Amino acid sequence: MKILKAKSAGFCFGVKRAYELAREAQGENVQTLGELIHNPEVLEELQTKGIKAVSAISELEDGVVIIRAHGISNRKRSELEKKNLAIVDASCPFVKRIHSEVEKFTAAGIPVIIVGINNHPEMQAVVEDFPQAIVVNDVEDSRLQNFSQKKVALLSQTTETEENFQAVAAKLREFSAEVEMVKTICNATTERQNAAVELAKEVEVMLVIGGKNSNNTRKLFQLVSEITRSYWIENSTELKTEWFAGVEKVGITAGASTPEAAIERVVKELEGLS
Repeated sequence: MKILKAKSAGFCFGVKRAYELAREAQGENVQTLGELIHNPEVLEELQTKGIKAVSAISELEDGVVIIRAHGISNRKRSELEKKNLAIVDASCPFVKRIHSEVEKFTAAGIPVIIVGINNHPEMQAVVEDFPQAIVVNDVEDSRLQNFSQKKVALLSQTTETEENFQAVAAKLREFSAEVEMVKTICNATTERQNAAVELAKEVEVMLVIGGKNSNNTRKLFQLVSEITRSYWIENSTELKTEWFAGVEKVGITAGASTPEAAIERVVKELEGLS
């Protein structure tokens, strides 16, 4: 069985940066506000190093707090600054750009629509600061018709697909909206998705490695599932021998929060099946 890995897979710039900042953090009490990234293996590793995830500001103890890759609202940042904490900001710079773009359009009185997942921490942070901005998941959102014949700014979550972003823009134009599109999809996301799609066309089975609460991994799985038989796993222990019976080529991709070591373990396990 031939094992092929997508040209772009695993840690993106923002996640790698957050991971390294967390590993380098010094202090007796190091905490992350929420999960640093959406990968259980990485979170377990950090916990063994004494870095714990705290779900609310009220639960933080004096010491060090790491702002996770998904960023936080300015309101929460202000709360942190009032506490006896050393702040390590691991927010992805591309996520921060969304905040600045929304602020710009809001100040100009232009309504903002963001294509993304409403309950995702990246989007929650934006909406906490700019509650007038709305987050839509797809073209079926009935609120899109409220912008008929209006000027609107259209942004996206960093891990959104280009296809869905363009589809929402097209739907708004059907309602005669004047759409100013700002592409806030991370380039690494687009490269990873394109690489996964191209690989899926060459193989009989695709494996997508990543945390089950990772939105960018979910998008990868959705894309390749439309092309070939695909399985979404968090680690090598979830592999099933029967998936590969009679298979000559298997492809591997991985979400932005998946470490290279996790990918290599999957590859090694597959080599044992060959």
